[in-house]
Amino acid sequence: MKLTKRITGLRTNAFAALVGLLIAFVLGTTLYGQVPKDAQGRGLFGAFGEVIISGPVLLILHAIVGTLIIVSAATAVIRAILIRNPGFVALMSVAFLAVLLAWFAGSAFANTLAPSAARAMEWSTAVAVLLYAIFLFVCTPQSAKAGEQ
Repeated sequence: MKLTKRITGLRTNAFAALVGLLIAFVLGTTLYGQVPKDAQGRGLFGAFGEVIISGPVLLILHAIVGTLIIVSAATAVIRAILIRNPGFVALMSVAFLAVLLAWFAGSAFANTLAPSAARAMEWSTAVAVLLYAIFLFVCTPQSAKAGEQ
């Protein structure tokens, strides 16, 4: 596969993750105080499951979008590895870790309602957004064509 196509695929994944993060952020900012009481004390995965089963619609969407972002972020890491560019691999790997942290912090918040978990979710989301934006700014289609020559 040509390098340009691989980079285009990676840019698509990064953009999808960025848009997903922004959607999840907007959904999340409307949800204060709407975590189901049954989610508390159930552990990370139990709280996530309870949110999906009995949460309000916006919270369910927030959790589902957050989970889908993990898939996009993981795919971006794999694509970066296949391109064999250490900078891309580093950016996508740290962004993926930030996305995972946001997901786990969100589940921890549903489990405990701890403000620190909410802050961790917000900050890790911000880090992931920044890293995907940096990647999209640095890796332009023109830079991909220059790399092939």
